[in-house]
Amino acid sequence: MKFSSKFNILNLLFVLAIFSCQTNTQQTTKTTDTTTATQRVVDLTPTQFKAIAAKADNIVVLDVRTPKEVAQGVIPGAKVIDFYSDNFKVELGKLDKSKTYMVYCKSGGRSSKACKALEDAGISSYHNLKGGITAWNKAGLETVAK
Repeated sequence: MKFSSKFNILNLLFVLAIFSCQTNTQQTTKTTDTTTATQRVVDLTPTQFKAIAAKADNIVVLDVRTPKEVAQGVIPGAKVIDFYSDNFKVELGKLDKSKTYMVYCKSGGRSSKACKALEDAGISSYHNLKGGITAWNKAGLETVAK
């Protein structure tokens, strides 16, 4: 592993440690035939979301809004997978499981559900933008045309 990759990972862990005391979490319990797993969705403010997304190269910003919503602008660099599309879960299954996913929608509801779907798809590192792109825009943060 290159020095810069180790440095980025250490920076990400530092930022996560700082924000872990300030975030809201939602926990749900999922029961399977033989085990019980706790899913943890970490809600981040727009400022926290932006800071973490900018810190490491293993981060993917994931927009789960509809095409009509996406046409109004996206967070720079976002990958778009429509939560309501028929192949949503198939597309999640194609994602790199080693990445951390920063997920958002319009107001935070769909993205919270999408985080749970990421967990079901075998992805263990994800965060939800609390208040969605609506909160992002209220914070005066940049969006771009997609």
